[in-house]
Amino acid sequence: MNENLRQLVHLSSGLVFSALILVLDRATLLAILTAGIFAGFLIFDMLWRGIRVPVVSLFVDTMERREDLPGKGTFFYTGSALFCLVFFDLSQVFVGVVALSVLDSIATIAGLRFGRTRPFNRKSVEGTLAGAAAAAAILFFFLPLPFVLTVSALAGVAEHLSPLDDNLVIPPVVCLFLVLAGWPVV
Repeated sequence: MNENLRQLVHLSSGLVFSALILVLDRATLLAILTAGIFAGFLIFDMLWRGIRVPVVSLFVDTMERREDLPGKGTFFYTGSALFCLVFFDLSQVFVGVVALSVLDSIATIAGLRFGRTRPFNRKSVEGTLAGAAAAAAILFFFLPLPFVLTVSALAGVAEHLSPLDDNLVIPPVVCLFLVLAGWPVV
């Protein structure tokens, strides 16, 4: 498994979906995610039955963690985005997906390279701090500074401390904070 390639795909797919959030309406985004989940179920069933799926099988062989079910991270990522799309404002979903995409990818890459302190969930403090800083750098272009700092810190805490998969946790945590904080001001 190539973790750097896996994280590059995680980052780029999240940023592409974030861009789609900026340009498409909610109904279209919901249709895309629902179709993606259904396609994922079909592909998972084929893989589970031992059927090689062109391109997908290559991705699974190259980037999937051996201890995980094929597509687990993608399902959690998509499910979390779908949940947020149903319950939150599009601008909040955008921030949640960007925070997940950037923080999680950078945290993993930096943690593998520089991580020394791993008190929880095998995740390094150094990786989480690098991921939170990278998320803050990107979010700076979209949010006021107090929100940037709070969102990146909350997303980092959720990524580092949650016993659940961070793909499931980060976007709802970020979106809920933005709702409670009254952002966006309309």
